[in-house]
Amino acid sequence: ILKDEKDVSQRLRGLWALGAIQQLRVSDLQPLLASDDEALRAWSFRSLLDPSREMAAREELPLSEAMQMEKSPYVRLHIAGAVECLARAKKNKQSFLLSLIRWQESDPQVLLMTWYALVQSEHADPDIISKTVGSDAPPLITRNTIRYYIERPGADLQKILEKSMDFLGDLELTDPALAPRYLNILTAYREALTGRK
Repeated sequence: ILKDEKDVSQRLRGLWALGAIQQLRVSDLQPLLASDDEALRAWSFRSLLDPSREMAAREELPLSEAMQMEKSPYVRLHIAGAVECLARAKKNKQSFLLSLIRWQESDPQVLLMTWYALVQSEHADPDIISKTVGSDAPPLITRNTIRYYIERPGADLQKILEKSMDFLGDLELTDPALAPRYLNILTAYREALTGRK
C-alpha cells in the first residue's frame, strides 16, 4: 500500500496501520520523505522520529539532511513537534535540534515548536540552548534563549552578562552581514533586562 497505492489517504492509512503494529521499517519510510504530498512527508518524519523507535547511528545523518532540506512549514511543524517528543522522552539528538535551528523559518508556529523542543532538550544537554545564540538561529529563537537564561529563577545575572559580553566581543563587527544578528542579540538583552536591578 505504501509504495503502489496512488490515493494518499490509503497510503496514510497503510502507514498508520503498520505503525500501530510496529512494522514500519526505515526503508519503508525514507522514500516517502521525497513525496510531493505534505501529509505523507509529515507522517513519515513523525514515524521516523517516534521515541519508541530505536535508530541506528547510520540512519541519523540522512534523516538530519532530509529535515534540513524540508521547505514546507506544515511538515516542519510536524518535525519540530516530533523532535520535542523525542526530547521529552530523553532521546533527543543534537543533530536533529541543529537541523531545526538552521531553518531560516518565518512561520511563528514552527518557531515556537522549535523553541519548545530546545527547552525540553536542555534537561539532557544544558548547553544546547546557549549554543543557539552563537548560531544562525532565527531572531525569535535567539531572543527567547536570552530571555530564558536571564529570567529563570536563580539565574546568576552577573555570570550570564560576563558570558554574553565574551560572546558579543567575539562577533566580527566589520562584517555588515552580521549586523542584524548583533542587533537582535542586543535587543533581546534590552527586553529581558528592562526593569531589573
